Amino acid sequence: MGQDAASQRHHCRNTNVVRKLAGQNIRMKSKFILTFILLVQCGQIYACKCGGTGTIRESLNSADGVIFGKVVKKELVSFAETLKADKANSIRDKIKNEKRQAQSFDYKQIIKVDIQVIEIFKGKITSDTVTIFTSEGGPSCGFDFELNKEYIVYGAIKGHTYSFFLNESEKLDNIEKENCYWTNRCTRTKEFSKTEIDGLKELKK
Repeated sequence: MGQDAASQRHHCRNTNVVRKLAGQNIRMKSKFILTFILLVQCGQIYACKCGGTGTIRESLNSADGVIFGKVVKKELVSFAETLKADKANSIRDKIKNEKRQAQSFDYKQIIKVDIQVIEIFKGKITSDTVTIFTSEGGPSCGFDFELNKEYIVYGAIKGHTYSFFLNESEKLDNIEKENCYWTNRCTRTKEFSKTEIDGLKELKK
């Protein structure tokens, strides 16, 4: 009788432990599912949104530079590193009392790719290699370049992030490095496309 009672108490304790562990497991799964849903929703809220890329002709006309080439190097740099050193120092001095801007200015959040030029369709390019800057991450519409792949790049001399550090009255002239352009997913920038190349060649005639 004593053994039966002890066995029953032991069984009850085991049952309670199993129930407790099961409850914890369910709560962990629920938290994971909730976190996943929130991440998906945030991704949808802050996802890159573009108003359309336009035709080849429109994109060629609006771009400062259009090149076809192969990615030979890729790295993360700060916004300061996208500018001429003396100009970057001038901006750094202007924003030194603005903590958020000052930190962001030197934070490595810009993707820099070096592209070996195969063909130039537009732009004042004086080197066999062109540097392309794009924002890091999807919400900012940064373009996802891959090493050793060929791309057609529609670039602008200035990126949209300039406005975060300089207002209209503070703009500096000639602050960009030579042979450098900005691009993003809202342009016609893309991996090699014979149709795109043929269209550009036709407009170049």
